[in-house]
Amino acid sequence: MPPEFPGGKNAFHDFLNKNISWPDKNVQGIVTVGFTVEKDGQLTNIHIVKALSPKLDMEAMRVINLSPKWVPARQNNKFIKSNYSVPISFIVQVIQPVRVKDVQLSPGHNADITIEEPISGNDANDPPDKIYTSVEKAPQFPGGMAKFFQYIEDGLKNEKITEADAGRVIVSFVAERDGSLTDIKIARSVGAKSDALALKLLKNSPKWLPAMRYGRPVRVAFAVPVPIKPNI
Repeated sequence: MPPEFPGGKNAFHDFLNKNISWPDKNVQGIVTVGFTVEKDGQLTNIHIVKALSPKLDMEAMRVINLSPKWVPARQNNKFIKSNYSVPISFIVQVIQPVRVKDVQLSPGHNADITIEEPISGNDANDPPDKIYTSVEKAPQFPGGMAKFFQYIEDGLKNEKITEADAGRVIVSFVAERDGSLTDIKIARSVGAKSDALALKLLKNSPKWLPAMRYGRPVRVAFAVPVPIKPNI
């Protein structure tokens, strides 16, 4: 029996919709991300199987790094380690408009209408301090996620980290319009020492490139994985 995201495919799609951003809408397609699901459900060896573009590849990997533990694969009623891959779609879904008179409703039923983009297109009535969760362009560490992970690695090189401290801490924060990070907190804990290190690194982070929505910088809620690797 193959590994499974907790709650199944629909839960996985909801997880992606909630957490993923689209850093480059000039590119469309599918990124395939591979990983190993360990016996305890932890994801390791996260890597790109089928690339699309550097920005979208890194965004796909960032979101998979945020994933909770999976239900591991089973063989002979025992959990086993297995390799798996998932496609992550960066494709605009175009909904064709229909005229009201062309829509026939059965008695006692209602029509569900989905609007993919806001009608106004500029959020003119939103308060200036609103924190968004969906943006055209996600906030970005200077140089991208590859530089962010290098920043983490450099920041941990003088710390004594044991196997017991190792893991992937998820840190959430608000990326402000000026690129500063506020409301930094642990979204998924590994342990007291690892959590403290992750918080310290994010609090000392240089300013990020702010999120953009309809061509203007906005506040956005965001989360990143902070890998804490053993060095002793």
